[in-house]
Amino acid sequence: MGSGYLFGWDETGEDWVKVLANPSGELLIDASLILEDVPSDGELEKAPTSNWAYDHKADAAAHHAKYTDANSRAATNDIMDSSGKVIRDLSMGYHKINNCKGMAFWERFADNYIINWTKVNNDPNMWLTCDEIGVGWSDFNFYIYDGVDYQVLVREDHFQTFMALYLEEAPTDGVVNKAPTSNWAFDHNANASAHHAKYTNLEAQQACNLDGDLYHSMAGTNFRPTNPDVDDHHYGVAGILTSDRDGMSVYAPVMLPDGATVTACLVDGTDGLNDEYWSLYQIAHSDQTVLLMGQATVQTEDTSISNDVIDNSLYSYIIAVVSMDTTDILHYARIKYTL
Repeated sequence: MGSGYLFGWDETGEDWVKVLANPSGELLIDASLILEDVPSDGELEKAPTSNWAYDHKADAAAHHAKYTDANSRAATNDIMDSSGKVIRDLSMGYHKINNCKGMAFWERFADNYIINWTKVNNDPNMWLTCDEIGVGWSDFNFYIYDGVDYQVLVREDHFQTFMALYLEEAPTDGVVNKAPTSNWAFDHNANASAHHAKYTNLEAQQACNLDGDLYHSMAGTNFRPTNPDVDDHHYGVAGILTSDRDGMSVYAPVMLPDGATVTACLVDGTDGLNDEYWSLYQIAHSDQTVLLMGQATVQTEDTSISNDVIDNSLYSYIIAVVSMDTTDILHYARIKYTL
């Protein structure tokens, strides 16, 4: 087998040099290039020797003293004692206690009762139990402070015992912290004489002064001319309308309560107008069909009204006076109706 050499590149001398090896073929390396006997701060390309590591391990003074149990507890402000019990107030700093299955409340070693607050797996409720030491679960109450004193929270099984605090058989005037029993309410509801009779329509109308004949009045100033010319008229301070030319027609809207029954209609004016006619009309919303409901000469009341029930959902209503002469004066229109 032929022989040869292994060369390596020397960066310093910038030349190829022979790599040294011992007779066994192992490379000869200068350990000082990768090791140092004592570690140096900032040295990232060398390691301390095994000799230094051995001496350092054997030197007890090279390290601080090991923490004692007391040192460890003091580092957390002695919240716990040596048995693991919390002996100081524990502040959570507005953080949650997560994944806690339950808590047990026990005031002191002499206390014979432990209150357990427990979360049951796959149950959306919290459970409170009282454990009497050496006996087992026992009955207990839950109290809530009302601002003055502690009041017991009524349990379902205790409700009958506390019923007298909240119920009385019959209502009492002035009592605002109790209610009458269902038994009293049942008897009261069944006693017809304990209630007044239902109001009739007439009684309801009487209570509102809406019984009997009612009136809707319109002054002459409610009327508006339409022809021959809308300007050939003038109004007076007494609410009158005066025609300034012959042949003038005027109209006024009528607004009555829905369902009212019209029983009479009257238009009044000066004697010179009493030879002209007034008319009460119903006008259909759907096609503007005009239907005469009542008609008479001015100063005459018509009491025979047709289609007399007002239906504001389907119709509008107007009063018309036609063919007024010059100086004719219209005083008012008055409609009588009932509900």
